[in-house]
Amino acid sequence: MLGAACPISRKMVRTVVRKGRGAGLGVGNHFSDGIEPQIRWAHEGVHILINSSDFNAFYQSMSRDLAAMKEALGENAKPARAPTAT
Repeated sequence: MLGAACPISRKMVRTVVRKGRGAGLGVGNHFSDGIEPQIRWAHEGVHILINSSDFNAFYQSMSRDLAAMKEALGENAKPARAPTAT
């Protein structure tokens, strides 16, 4: 799988950056695996960075918020349920 830690992927990004910037073009990247690879690629010449996607940002934010609520309410907290119609 290609990703920020994959040597093949990093080599491809470097090639695109070198060729794109050498031709006077903007070089961008859309990546959803944290900010560390974005920072590293910015140092290598990428200057248009889109970090994550709407879905990933939503998922990460909701996961963080729900974990904080669960911790604050205690492990045995149960969600309220709407009454059922009889």
